[in-house]
Amino acid sequence: MMTNFPFIGRTKELAQLERWHAEGRTHFIVLHGKRRVGKTALARRFLAGKGGIYYMADRTSANDQIKLFSELVGQHFQDEFLLSRGFGSWLEAFRYLKGRARGLVLVIDEFPYLVESDPALSSVFQKGFDEHWHDSGIFLILTGSSIGMMETEVLGVKAPLYGRRTGQIRLDMLPFASARLFYPTWGPEDALRAFGTLGGTPAYLLQFSAARSYKENVLQAMLSTNTYLFEEPDFLLREELREPRNYFAILRALALGKAKLSEIQNETGFERSTLSKYISILQSLRMVERLVPVTERQPEKSKRGHYRITDPFLRFWFAFIFPNRNYLEQELLDFVWEQRIAPRLDQFLGTTFEDVCMSYLREVGYRQHPYVLEHLGRFWDRETEVDMVAFDDARNHLLLAECKWSRNAVGIDVLDSLKSKTLAVTRELGYTPSTIRHAIFSRSGFSKELQALKGEVTLIGLEQMTQPE
Repeated sequence: MMTNFPFIGRTKELAQLERWHAEGRTHFIVLHGKRRVGKTALARRFLAGKGGIYYMADRTSANDQIKLFSELVGQHFQDEFLLSRGFGSWLEAFRYLKGRARGLVLVIDEFPYLVESDPALSSVFQKGFDEHWHDSGIFLILTGSSIGMMETEVLGVKAPLYGRRTGQIRLDMLPFASARLFYPTWGPEDALRAFGTLGGTPAYLLQFSAARSYKENVLQAMLSTNTYLFEEPDFLLREELREPRNYFAILRALALGKAKLSEIQNETGFERSTLSKYISILQSLRMVERLVPVTERQPEKSKRGHYRITDPFLRFWFAFIFPNRNYLEQELLDFVWEQRIAPRLDQFLGTTFEDVCMSYLREVGYRQHPYVLEHLGRFWDRETEVDMVAFDDARNHLLLAECKWSRNAVGIDVLDSLKSKTLAVTRELGYTPSTIRHAIFSRSGFSKELQALKGEVTLIGLEQMTQPE
């Protein structure tokens, strides 16, 4: 779908593939992750210069699949006989490659599409790998976007190919520091707005242009009904689910701020058992996540769990596009922007800013301290909320942090409020650590009075959180 796809980030994943390849032995690598996240770009970048074979499966017949694969293999080995007759079966392809596999890199992209064309194919691949490739020296990469299918056919304990893989990489969304590189001329505020709108999915980030303003991008790339992003959630849910309409209702409730199970139930009208089943499926697809206070000792049993949409793009779409589709179908784009999006945008982006701050603290902040904070997350009880709390198992260190996506510089009152919440956290922990620190993250900087108290609080501005991985 994409051409001239920029390769941004993914340095860790690429380095891991190179380390495995340098071992010079048989490898079966599974590369999986949600659609559009950049699996193909990573596989192609790794394959570049290695002279391997790249095969993209498609939704076509089993006969067409093996025919195309035969052509690619015949071209690679310059085998005129193979080009003229092709493989009669996938097992024949396994046998053919057995004596030619040493050092060969073979990428089969979107393996689930192969299985769709022939449900027995996973078992065929198991037999072929076991009999012909297990010690052949091949470097095989299977990729897949269908989370359900990859679990059923490759990753799950009952999957035919379970136990064959020698390594796997789950490709997640790009972090903010990498995603902002798609718009190198933008300031950090607009970059964060884009991240809060599109998330870290490369294919979505490519839909915005750095030559346009954030507002112009939203109008042209998201609100217009003939755009790719306008229909994307429909496509995603229909690819994975049989009853997308029911899941739409749940995601809409979450976008409205209904976080507790009882609130979602009241909004959707589903029976509790049915709702729990639907939410569990959305969690397995990584579209929804369950959050509990970081201080909970048994998170899975916590009664304080809150649910939310995982992907910023889906959060934005269900908050602003889904409920306004009637207006957008009438091409009232400016009305939707001025009346429905702009007044709520800063409040909406607060969640994304908290996520970015959390990632920064996890990836960068930890390395700046001589101690390790094993636990990091949000905290809340009936009376108190703290954006971020981090502590160690040794009970020596505790950090409380607030994240302010405000147009105004943060003042001393925010620090005073943060300090006042410390008791609620230590009471929940059941002890008082020897060292307690406070930090404030801010979009718009800090007042002079607060800056004068740097010895009491760590102050981190948005500009500091924009270094690429």
